[in-house]
Order: sequence, then structure tokens, then C-alpha cells
Amino acid sequence: MDNKAENTTAKGPSAINATVAELMAVAAAVAAGFEAGVEYHVNAGRKAGLTDEDLVAAANVGLKLRQASMESTVHSARELLAPGGHTHEQGGCGCGQNESQEGGCCSDEESNEGGGCCGGH
Repeated sequence: MDNKAENTTAKGPSAINATVAELMAVAAAVAAGFEAGVEYHVNAGRKAGLTDEDLVAAANVGLKLRQASMESTVHSARELLAPGGHTHEQGGCGCGQNESQEGGCCSDEESNEGGGCCGGH
């Protein structure tokens, strides 16, 4: 497949051809939770000659991005909603628990099960 016309930008040749662009679009649509975009770009990717294996790999990249974004958002919310509890500024994790509470923040159970304080955050 010759993508010379599609493989240029206003600044000149680009390393991003039509298939790479569709893989990026699938990942971005999954990361954004944009179902119509996923459907459109999976179909466009197939038309461009991508395999379902390639498209699944791109979707998995998008999923990892979405999960990372959500974890960060939840962590920030916990910190904002934790009056009097551990905040990052105080050297804590933002969970809202005080060390004086039973088990305190970062008890051994939490650390062992979740990969660190409050699930690794």
C-alpha cells in the first residue's frame, strides 16, 4: 500500500502513515472512553490493512492509559477529600487516615495486599 500522499505533513514527510495513525486513533479512543471512535477507527484500521492482533494491541495501550489516568484522578480525589488525614504535603499518601487510628495509615495488611499504602498510591 502506497501512503505517500497520506504520509506527509505541512512541514514535509512524516513517519506516521495511515496505519500508524489508525493505531494511535484506536488507542486514543479507548483511553478517552469514546466507543463510536473505537468502532470507527477499528474499521478504518482494518481497511488500511491492520490485523485484529495489531488493533487489540493498540486498544490495550489505550486501556493502560485510561487506567493510569483514572488511578491518578482517584488518588487526587482521596487527597482532596481527606481533611485531617495524611496528605502528600505532610508526607502521607492522601488516604485520610490518621496514624492514631487503629491500624493507622499503611498498616502491614494494606502494604502487603495492595503493593503499598492504600493500594500502592
